Amino acid sequence: MARRYVRDAKGRFASKGYSGQSGGRGARLKSGKGNTRAGGGKRENLIGANDQTMTSLPKGTIGRNSRTRNMARVDMLGSGKGATFDKVKQAQKASIRARKNGPREMSKEEFARRTGGKTRADSMGLAIEQSRQPHGRTKAGDRRNEARLRQTQDQVRSTDAAYDAAIKSGKIKAPTDSLARKAAGDPNNPAVQAAKRLQAKTAAKRVATADAMRRQRAQSNLARTADTRNKSGSTMIRRPSQKTVKSNLRAEKALEFYKDPKKALRSVNKKRKGFKLPRGMR
Repeated sequence: MARRYVRDAKGRFASKGYSGQSGGRGARLKSGKGNTRAGGGKRENLIGANDQTMTSLPKGTIGRNSRTRNMARVDMLGSGKGATFDKVKQAQKASIRARKNGPREMSKEEFARRTGGKTRADSMGLAIEQSRQPHGRTKAGDRRNEARLRQTQDQVRSTDAAYDAAIKSGKIKAPTDSLARKAAGDPNNPAVQAAKRLQAKTAAKRVATADAMRRQRAQSNLARTADTRNKSGSTMIRRPSQKTVKSNLRAEKALEFYKDPKKALRSVNKKRKGFKLPRGMR
């Protein structure tokens, strides 16, 4: 059977059937005599006809944003157990506050740095340092190195146990790759752009922290290996050994490099075998 169309007083097409709700096109248009067309009526008269389509917002998704979509979702009859948009909005804000005020993500390296512990990287670095013995090996030196390495390994295990206990108690939480997953999305998405900005900010903060730690370590090494025989209050009696003098010179050069890396690299023979640029300049 062919569909039948009717026109209103102004000549516009209008359906004669069910219009969906009061104020719809079929209910709004008048007939030629000025009467309301069939199918209109008040909203309360239509409840029960199609509960899932009854909402205070128009159908479709054209021109909608996340706010209007959430409003349509919570406004559906029979869904959300009577929830309103304001309640859902307050719940979302509470969830955001809980995430911000909750335990922060922290890696094991950062945890060890804050608590003064040791990591496996420290243990491996010490083992590599002890393997370099230009003046030959001795039994007494091997015993000292073994005891020192064993002590460092015990500190690594203690740090691992403390880190796991802190995660279990809820003080901190292990880092996730959620930020990296978000940053790998569509570059035109504002959320992806925000994730990339946060990722760059975090990387810059990490680099600045590492640089500050290197400066502090070089400064402490310089003070530890300094020749203080002629200074008041010093307990140094003998002349510093060749190894101590070499360490002091290395710390001084390190501080000079951190002050102006480009200027310090001009006086370095970059063609020397085994030369590598610093990690941040490769």
